[in-house]
Amino acid sequence: MSASIYVAKAAEWSGALIEAESRGHGDFDNAMRRVARRHKINHSTLWRLRYSPPKRIDAGVLLTLFIAHLDIERQHQAKRLKDEVALQGDSFLVSRIGRALAALAGAEIAGDDEA
Repeated sequence: MSASIYVAKAAEWSGALIEAESRGHGDFDNAMRRVARRHKINHSTLWRLRYSPPKRIDAGVLLTLFIAHLDIERQHQAKRLKDEVALQGDSFLVSRIGRALAALAGAEIAGDDEA
C-alpha cells in the first residue's frame, strides 16, 4: 500500500481524537495539546497531520493513533448502549444479550414475536 493511505488514516484518526477532546470553539489547539500529552505524541506531529500532511508516518505514531481511536469509539458505543438501556429499560439489555448469545451458539432467533 502507498504511504499516503497510512498518512490519510492517521490524519483522520487524529482529527477524530482532537474533535472528541475539544470543548468548543477556540479550544482546538488546546485539545490538540491535551491529545498529544495523553497519548505521548509530539504536538508538532498532530499539527502536521492536520495542516501539512507528511509524505510518510512513523509506524509507532500510526499504531498509537489507531489504538486511541479504537478507545474513543469504544467509549462512544458504551455511552450509546447506556443511553439506550436508560430509555428502554432492562428488558432491552436482556434481549440484546440473549440474541448475542444465541447468535454465538448458532441458533436462529425469531425476533420480537414473543413480546
